[in-house]
Amino acid sequence: MNEFKRVWLKKEAYPIIGIVGIGAGMVAYHSLHKLTGTEIVYNHKGNPFPSLKNPADYSPSYLHYSKKDVFSPKDFHRSFDHFVYFLSFFIMDSPYTHQQDQILLRIIGNVKKINNAVDSLNSQLDQIISTNNDVQKFSQLWRQYNKNSATYLKSIDSL
Repeated sequence: MNEFKRVWLKKEAYPIIGIVGIGAGMVAYHSLHKLTGTEIVYNHKGNPFPSLKNPADYSPSYLHYSKKDVFSPKDFHRSFDHFVYFLSFFIMDSPYTHQQDQILLRIIGNVKKINNAVDSLNSQLDQIISTNNDVQKFSQLWRQYNKNSATYLKSIDSL
């Protein structure tokens, strides 16, 4: 037992043990849920037609969610931030953590500036496109006017 503790129960192994434990728990829950559900029947003598006892709106999946339960990207980022914060307690402290955090903050700030610049560029491009459309419509009208004027002048000369 001491050999097991010495080899496996180190601070570095806690995340691995936790992840494997959570995975094993999820497998156990899923297996138990599916084995005790009405889709699988072990004894047809006691219940020859088990699906007839299900209600009309029965859905064999166990994940039921409404429209409000679906995550938006903002909710996902918020929950991911909580998850990273939770995991930060299990990660060993590095002497470079503060420097890495500062670098990440600079990167995030620069990405935000780039996003703002791209948004500004997109809005300016939309304005240019709408202006170009107006110029194109005006040039079509001018060509048609020139064509009509030339036709009118020819008809006057022929009279």
